Amino acid sequence: RKAITTLQSASRLYGNTVNAQQVLELSGAVPAEMIQRLLAACRTGNFDKCQLEVRALVMEGYPALQILGQTLTVVLNSTDMNDEQKAHIATRFAEADKCLADGCDELLQLLNCASLTMCALTNVHQKKIW
Repeated sequence: RKAITTLQSASRLYGNTVNAQQVLELSGAVPAEMIQRLLAACRTGNFDKCQLEVRALVMEGYPALQILGQTLTVVLNSTDMNDEQKAHIATRFAEADKCLADGCDELLQLLNCASLTMCALTNVHQKKIW
């Protein structure tokens, strides 16, 4: 049902000829290039670069849950990360999902997830401080 509504909206907005890029744009999906740029920034080990990419995603208006979901899909399908790295990232993303459901700030949750992803990908261990 949602797919049909999206296609109808795309047809009304773009006319009779609708391509895949237009449907993705209308659906609110984050472009794959932006997710790849975020992960590339995390691999550098430079938090400032991660922060720039997170802020760019937020400024584009993408919801945090959409960003987290798509990033997690890329992480889990990645062949250049080991299972331990994937587990650390997935656990933090699950915690962020709960925090977002409780009303926490989207930017802070995304920055926290980016920070942990950066640490996991660069093999820097973070201590949890409560």
